[in-house]
Amino acid sequence: SPFERRRAIVEILYRERQTTTEKLASALGVTMRTIRNDITALSFDYPIETVRGRYGGGVKLADWFHPTQGYYRQNRRISSGGYAPLLLEGI
Repeated sequence: SPFERRRAIVEILYRERQTTTEKLASALGVTMRTIRNDITALSFDYPIETVRGRYGGGVKLADWFHPTQGYYRQNRRISSGGYAPLLLEGI
C-alpha cells in the first residue's frame, strides 16, 4: 500500500540519509514516477530534499534533521498528523 511504501522510504532515509529515486524504486518494486510522487507527499511531513541528476536524481534528509532528537524544522516543533507520528515511533 502507499502508506507501507512511504514508511519504507522514510526508514531507508533514516538509515542511509541519502539515496536515489532509482535505488528506491528498485528496492520497493515500483516505478521512479511512483517514488517521486511518494517523495512529494512525504515532503509535507519530513525535511526531505531532492536533487536533480542522472539516474533519477537524489533524495536525502536535511542535514540538520536527526530523528532521535525529535521532529523539528529549524528550531520549531512541527505538528504533523500524517506519517511522522507513526514513523518516529520506535526509531
